[in-house]
Formats: sequence, C-alpha cells, structure tokens
Amino acid sequence: MAPKNGSSRVVVTGATGLLGRAVVDSLHREGFDVVTHSRGSDSQVHVDLSDPQATGELLSRLAPGTVLNLAAWTDVDGCEREPHKAYQDNFQSVHSICSWIATAGQGCHLVHVSTDQVYDGLGPHVESDTRVRNCYAFSKIAAEAVASGVGATIVRTNFFGRSQTVLRKSFTDWLYDRATSGEPFQVFTDVMFNPLPIDTLARRLVDCIEVRPGCLMNLGSRGGVSKADFAFLFAEAAGLDTSLAMAIPISPGTTLLARRPLDMRMNVQRYEEVMHTHLPALEDEIFRIGKTYRELS
Repeated sequence: MAPKNGSSRVVVTGATGLLGRAVVDSLHREGFDVVTHSRGSDSQVHVDLSDPQATGELLSRLAPGTVLNLAAWTDVDGCEREPHKAYQDNFQSVHSICSWIATAGQGCHLVHVSTDQVYDGLGPHVESDTRVRNCYAFSKIAAEAVASGVGATIVRTNFFGRSQTVLRKSFTDWLYDRATSGEPFQVFTDVMFNPLPIDTLARRLVDCIEVRPGCLMNLGSRGGVSKADFAFLFAEAAGLDTSLAMAIPISPGTTLLARRPLDMRMNVQRYEEVMHTHLPALEDEIFRIGKTYRELS
C-alpha cells in the first residue's frame, strides 16, 4: 500500500541494522518499493549521510515518497567519548535528509526513529517531558528538532527480540548469551523502560509510513519494568537459569562512561490516539518473545 498522497518508494537508511532488516521485510510484504541504505555492502546504496551534497544527489535520483531514517550511532559510551562523531552520525545525517526535503523533496515524508534515552526522572513520560543526560541523547534530540522542521513523523522508542544480523545483538540476545554462558552477570534494578519487540515495532513503523501523522510520538509497550525484572520475566519464558544473575542498582560501582537515565518509561497515549490503535502490554510481549528463544536451548 502506498502512503497517502505519496509514492510507494521508501528509502530505508540504516537498513541492515538490528531494526532495519525487520522493517524492510515488513515493507516488502506490504508491497512497497524499498531501497536499502547502509554503510556496508549489504544494501543497495551506501552514501555518507553526513555529506549533504551526496545525500541530496542520491535522494533526487531515487525520488522516494518516504525516507525511513533508522541510521544512528547508538553506542552510548562511544558517543560520550567521541561527541563529534555522535554529532555527525546522529544529527548531521538527519540534517542532510531534511535539507533535501526542504529544497527538492516536495511530497517526501520523513519518518525518523529516535530514542527513549531523552527521558529521565519519574515516568511514564509524555513527549514534552525531556531531560538529556548524555551526548547520545543530546545528538538524538537535536536531530528531532531539525526533523520536526520538515513535518516529520518522529517516534521515540526502544526495542528487543531476536536479531536477524550477526553484527548487532538486542537486549534479549545479550540476556540469553549471558544466562547460558555459565558466568555471573549484572541486571539493573533501578533502570526502568517499556520497549516493544522488534517485529511489533516494524509493523508500527509501516503504519506510520502509510498514515503520515507528522508529529512526535512515544512508541513503546503499555506498562514498564526494571531491566532486572525484564531479565527474570524473559528468563522464565525462555526456560533459562538466572541463578548467576546479580540484580543491582546501576550506580555506584558500575564502569559505564556516560550517565544513564534511570526511568525511560514512555506514556504511549498520543501514539494510540493518533494512530487509532492499542499497543500491547509489555509483560505479554516479553513472554511471547521469550518463548521464541526456547528453541535455541
């Protein structure tokens, strides 16, 4: 299905990443003409998005109806060590896309995927309730500002589930690996979130491409848990031993470079109202995805 008032061609940036492969599969199933972008060799185009001229030339040639931007540098500690690289990868790339839309991309809609890392303090948070704690979050919220200037649909999110790429692992992949390693591992009791499974998020992003709501929305599960509680619920569903899991607060005593927000839970009411839908409960989704890991045991 083509999005309203637009071409069915979708350029997906960051298409070979953890979320990208699932979204591309969903778009193909819905009949979209998909052009994949990445920095590696596994995609159709490989332009450096921080270069506005090269980005503009590529998009002018492809003439998409939608750009779905998944490209980002999500290494939170890496962004803290190299803020200029965070700026280039997370802000300048979005600026290049938006510059083309503003000058030459009439009719093209940007769907931009952001992060729940822009929240802290007691949640669940509505979209206006931001508090930036690290360079990664700063680069992402700056990108949101430029995206909003071209009427983009912006979704703040977090996700989990089975990875389809060997290069990236999700939180549940990490939990599975740690729980089956035979070595102790830590899970945090004071870090709260409400992510969506990758497959559910992919379908919701396709909905955004079709509907083009053109606003900022939180996109997560209903409810929310600590990362420690998430780990124990997931382990129960996946049939994993958690006897070596150490449930601790994130600080003091951790070796993380960047300051992490403690409560990233998102209020998802705006998404549900705008998109006329109900999002799933987090605990139900944890158990659903956990069961898919049982076959790996």
